[in-house]
Amino acid sequence: MKNTFIADLPFGKKYEEKLLHYLPNIFSHSYSSGKCKAYDVKVITNEGAEILYEVKADRFTARTGNISIEFSCRGEKSGITTTEAGYYAIFVVQNTPKGKEDDLYIVETDYIRKLIKDSKYHMIMDCGYEKKSRCYLFSEKLFTGFKI
Repeated sequence: MKNTFIADLPFGKKYEEKLLHYLPNIFSHSYSSGKCKAYDVKVITNEGAEILYEVKADRFTARTGNISIEFSCRGEKSGITTTEAGYYAIFVVQNTPKGKEDDLYIVETDYIRKLIKDSKYHMIMDCGYEKKSRCYLFSEKLFTGFKI
């Protein structure tokens, strides 16, 4: 069986880089190498502020109207439970012919944690490579105010 996690790494890195095109006033930036649970992208603004982002590119949201947020992988805490990022950058990947731009939501991590605390998800499900992760499933409508 093909390891889709390894195959998807370039896909994920593409969206980490794509995020930088949406962020104004960037002085410098750095990426984790995919081995960092704390964040995916670190941006240092011209004013010297450090901003951490968790980047998610979801191929299913456009079809299902749902956004999944990982909280564990292989029985270990991950995603929303381990991130130090202040923001989630969630790309809704459009599976349409060229010309349709992906949607992007930039959401404060604390907002997502509050949704979880208030049980605003409608399901917990197995997700990810080989269904080894666990995710909260939210209606995309909960994130519309954060669309860029």
